[in-house]
Amino acid sequence: MNDGGCLALTVGEPGRRVELRDLQSVSEAVGGALRALAREMGRFAPSALRLEIVGARPGSLVLDIQAVIEDEASDAGDRLLETFAGDMDGIVHNRFRTDMSTTLLSRYRRLIQAPSGTTPVRIIYRNTVVQLDAATRSGAELALRHTVAPGVTVVGTIEVVNVHKRPLTLSLYTKLEPRDRILCQFRADDLPDVVRCLQDRTLVRIRGTGSYGPVGLHPLDIEMDGPPEPVDYQPRALAAFVGRYDLVPRGMRAEEYVAELRDRAYAEG
Repeated sequence: MNDGGCLALTVGEPGRRVELRDLQSVSEAVGGALRALAREMGRFAPSALRLEIVGARPGSLVLDIQAVIEDEASDAGDRLLETFAGDMDGIVHNRFRTDMSTTLLSRYRRLIQAPSGTTPVRIIYRNTVVQLDAATRSGAELALRHTVAPGVTVVGTIEVVNVHKRPLTLSLYTKLEPRDRILCQFRADDLPDVVRCLQDRTLVRIRGTGSYGPVGLHPLDIEMDGPPEPVDYQPRALAAFVGRYDLVPRGMRAEEYVAELRDRAYAEG
């Protein structure tokens, strides 16, 4: 167990050397998840967060990581790491915070998949131990892809396009709250339209088959049916449309209601 205020991160098999690219992959995934969590917790700016390596041990590779947050109480970093470890432990045991955003869930998913399906990763914070191996990753992926639905439509702006590996992907930043980033796969034939929308910073509509997690209002990812469609944003008309319906029961958050509907549909299907 790790009794201090540090997160112990182990990469690789005991007694075996670790490839630098594996360490880089896991480090970037851990950092991305912690910064997304810091943004979601809302108590401090992610730019104020420093993840410092305060110890390293051989025999696979074990890093001791401390979260230091500028201009915050000394225990702010501990609270961040405690929430992070609790979230990760919950995901591998099919438990999810109802107020977790799609963006944060996507970051956790990326961490679970890093650096590969076979390289073991262990995360320890105090009494919480999370072991990521092939079996855990497979089970977590099934839990994360809770519902797959065709005919999904999302409006947002294209922020990043990745053409270095297949399938081609783009990152869509949603226009409506809660603001999330959604990974979208598109066909090579649609690349010119995607690049044009990226360069013009055009608001676009994405259509396709979406994979939804157990929490969050937006899909984790979308397999696009065709190119992005430029649209005009009319906030007044959209607000008037949304205001006609009382979709969420009184006393419930939108995330809780959506989670309840998904669980009900999953049980019936």
